[in-house]
Amino acid sequence: MRRSGRVMRVSAQLVRADSGYDVWSQTYDENVKDVFQVQDQIANAVVEALKAKLQLTLLQAKEAGSSDRTTNSEAHDAYLLGEQSLKRDSADSYKEAIRTFQRALQLDPRYAAAYAGLAEAEIRFSDYSSGERAALQRASEVADQAVMLAPNAPEGYVARSVIRGDFLWDWTGARADIERALALDPNNAHALADYAELLGKLGMLPQSLATARRAVDVDPLSGEAWETLGSILRNDGQFAAAREAILRTEQLKPQAIHSGNRLAEIELLEGHPEQAMAIAVRARFPEIMISLAAYTLGRQDESQHALDTLIRKYPDILAYQIAEAYAWRGEPEQAFVWLDRAYAQHDGGLASLKVDPLLFKLRSDPRYAALLAKMGLPS
Repeated sequence: MRRSGRVMRVSAQLVRADSGYDVWSQTYDENVKDVFQVQDQIANAVVEALKAKLQLTLLQAKEAGSSDRTTNSEAHDAYLLGEQSLKRDSADSYKEAIRTFQRALQLDPRYAAAYAGLAEAEIRFSDYSSGERAALQRASEVADQAVMLAPNAPEGYVARSVIRGDFLWDWTGARADIERALALDPNNAHALADYAELLGKLGMLPQSLATARRAVDVDPLSGEAWETLGSILRNDGQFAAAREAILRTEQLKPQAIHSGNRLAEIELLEGHPEQAMAIAVRARFPEIMISLAAYTLGRQDESQHALDTLIRKYPDILAYQIAEAYAWRGEPEQAFVWLDRAYAQHDGGLASLKVDPLLFKLRSDPRYAALLAKMGLPS
């Protein structure tokens, strides 16, 4: 595809994979006033050409005009920029995604996919950066709007599933939404990754791993899919495979918030606290893993200094990670104080309570089972 001003040139080819022989090719020049109309015109032309060429019976192309699309090419451009920012997975990129999705909605107030993107950007920015509690309500309303405008498109269901599961702990609603999204689009890598993560948080590890691997197969260049697979493998104790998956994530998403800490966690869980320390210093929140690894190395003052820094700087966005540090250090009283705070804040990290290996010292405590029950998670 090439674009010059408002003209888009699309070159389509059908090539035999075994020989490289060019079976069929065609070039289409179209005005992009309505990008989805152009998409369907070209798709239909290709379908008709291939019917004649290969004598195939193909499904009729999906009709344009549903509310998950837009006829405004500027709105579509803004949406694509928002999607790209969202995939970069950093605090700054989430903020940029909010801005560009809002721009798309200013241009087309009925653009359902942009509402879905805005919902995810809002909740991610709040959870990882701003700590603004009102963002959860805004994101929920925006996700509902996406579903209402386009009930037969997957994007709204995916966004609402994340909000319902990770932040509202409505596991039934979250699972219904993500399964509806996959019924609409079974090869949606984003939906598959989110479904794998949800199944993992519910303790359904074999199904979770199979779904995460499916997400990677569908889109090998999805940093989200690789990160999800790496986290699930870590929780399953498959540390070598988890490390490989997270390293792939770093290649695909160099600015990703979690990958540095994920690698450090793997080293720590494997019994390599020195390597965990070396990796932690390049993470966005290095104090998280320093507080754990320094404790394991017997450097109590360094561990406490890192933990004090977390408490002073990030009590509104890292309550769950502070609880992890206290749990790892064998201080259950403080760990549960911060878990209760994470619960009150609807901290997204708390959704991992059942499967988090950093909390293993708490699992025999009756308060742990009580918190699982309070969140509606299976014990």
